[in-house]
Amino acid sequence: MLAARHPDRTAVISVRPDGAETCLTWSELERRSNAAARALAAAGVGEDGVVVVSLPNGIPHIVWTTAAWKTGALVVPVNPAPPEREHADLLARVPGAPVVGGPAVPPDPPAAAADGAPFPSAGVPRSAALTGGSTGTSRIVLRRHPWTYDPEAPSPAGYTLAGMRIGQVQLVSLPMYHGGFLETHNGLAMEHTVVVMERFSPTLFLRLVERHRVGFMVLVPTLMRAAASVPGVESFDLGSVEALYHGSGGCHESDKRRWLGLLSPERVYEDYGSVEDIGFLAIRGDEWLKHPGSAGRPSGDVRVRRLDDGGADAPAGVVGNVYIRSSRSTRPRYLGGGPPLAERDGFLTVGDLGYLDDGGYLYLVDRRADMINVGGINVYPAEAEGVLAELPGVADVAVVGRPHDVLGAAVHALVVPAAGGRPRTADLDAHCRGRLVRTKVPVSYTFVDRLPRDAVGKLRRRDL
Repeated sequence: MLAARHPDRTAVISVRPDGAETCLTWSELERRSNAAARALAAAGVGEDGVVVVSLPNGIPHIVWTTAAWKTGALVVPVNPAPPEREHADLLARVPGAPVVGGPAVPPDPPAAAADGAPFPSAGVPRSAALTGGSTGTSRIVLRRHPWTYDPEAPSPAGYTLAGMRIGQVQLVSLPMYHGGFLETHNGLAMEHTVVVMERFSPTLFLRLVERHRVGFMVLVPTLMRAAASVPGVESFDLGSVEALYHGSGGCHESDKRRWLGLLSPERVYEDYGSVEDIGFLAIRGDEWLKHPGSAGRPSGDVRVRRLDDGGADAPAGVVGNVYIRSSRSTRPRYLGGGPPLAERDGFLTVGDLGYLDDGGYLYLVDRRADMINVGGINVYPAEAEGVLAELPGVADVAVVGRPHDVLGAAVHALVVPAAGGRPRTADLDAHCRGRLVRTKVPVSYTFVDRLPRDAVGKLRRRDL
């Protein structure tokens, strides 16, 4: 329908790392996806089938996904370059599904028929998403909502986000096998011109915001930090941005405040949710300044509880297991199976730890699986990581536990030095001792060239 409404309008702009751009109009997207849908149908894909899209960011990813939906298939976007064992494990959970980007289905969509004849769409288009897998094997979660839209609705993407409106220019810098998938296709449903970075580069990112007058974008903390560290970042015109959303892990306070200054607090939003879609919280920058570090306060039908290990409610200010209940809080369904989420009285948890203040604002501290037990005292890596990240000589940091003969475990920091030079261990130690209690201060440091983060910026702690 959108192709018929404005056939010659640009739908997608794909940007290579060197800045070269390829544009795709709505009519071209329609024709190319029709041709690709016929190729999938010829390969036996039909209603209720599954198609694995294993492609990097770019136009082919969008064309094949749209084509699969026209056949009525469920789309599973996956990392095109994962470790071999992970890739084999994922494919074993969708046996027989064609893999676009694999040997059976080459990445380049077939040429569109000259007449552009429409493909007779069937079924209900659906997708699945992979959990982060930062501490274990990723699970394939079936998305509850189909990719169908009411063109008369004010928010045809199926949900309302402050600062997201019909007809914007959206910049997609996250990988399309993760967060970039949701934003790309919801953006297209809202008639956005979607500018897709084939690979993130902080300077190019800023240039694209300026060049295309980007109005909406989603980032993760690692990319926020990289972009804000570009020399002369203040000279880029970011005035077109109506909303920047960030999530996928805590944002260090110094990085958050940097972006609040670059854009203004009213245009920066932090959200908290999960692939399992059990509930959603968000907080705008000006509200965050009144509650620094908060992920927001439950609103609407969302409720949050913190429960101790015995299942009792933790009082305000006391860390507990974060449980959420809302109209979305139904147990997720997994392709290929997966362990159920823990549940209490209809409240579900994905394993996060946090506390609520007296005003009901949620503060996340870490994942339970990441917690370090130092002589019986719980230490949350995110706290020490945030303190170390304040230093200008630290480009990235991860805090882990290492064996200790007396305490059982001790805090150890892995530090990636900034380009300006490696900080002294004594300076790192002094900085931590001035801000952390003794048990949380790292007892040792290792300098490394990089940390094992995925393309979304999540730390793969199992690889440390």
